[in-house]
Amino acid sequence: MSEHHEEQEQIDALKRWWHENGTFVTVGVFIGVAAIAGWRTWQSWEQRAAEDASAVYSALARAVESHDAATYEALADGLVRDHARTPYAANGALLAAKAAVDAGDLAKAELRLAWVVTNGRDAELVALARVRLARVQLALDQAERALATVGVTPAGAFGPLTDEARGDALTALGRHDEARVAYRAALAGAADNQVDRGTLELKLGDLGPASVAAPAAPATGAKP
Repeated sequence: MSEHHEEQEQIDALKRWWHENGTFVTVGVFIGVAAIAGWRTWQSWEQRAAEDASAVYSALARAVESHDAATYEALADGLVRDHARTPYAANGALLAAKAAVDAGDLAKAELRLAWVVTNGRDAELVALARVRLARVQLALDQAERALATVGVTPAGAFGPLTDEARGDALTALGRHDEARVAYRAALAGAADNQVDRGTLELKLGDLGPASVAAPAAPATGAKP
């Protein structure tokens, strides 16, 4: 009899606890299930988006290979518009920019590369885009803009290329002593195949000897 009484007390206590806390438990379970379902839905969406972006990029590459400018331009625009968060957007813009340079459309190439510089999520791709953008700007006789584009040498593989592009911009601006420093930095930091060492040596040679700094003017009131 006492065992039955104890069981009934436990059942009654459980009922009271559920009456007091059941709503919170139900809500907590619902939130947990919804969170798991939401995370899985997000992962599925991300995977589909990456697959879609990959397919568009592959189509873009084929259009570039076949010199179908109308198609690769439209596909590059689509990647930037619909898949900007994926690495395919920046890679597609770089590929379309190269195709535009090959086709002689430097203005279009500049727009593509500027987008990567501003919106790229990978530091190495952004550094590469800066170098290419500076070269396009130099080809457009925009040396000041090119110098601003490569204003800071990035760490990593594209540091020497950035230094070389800076040297080219400084040379175009007639700032030969500064260009010489940039070219030497490119040579000092370059590993095999990063830069054309022979071309850099020629560029240094074309600058001629370093200018001799003018003597400092005497301070005001100083005796000769």
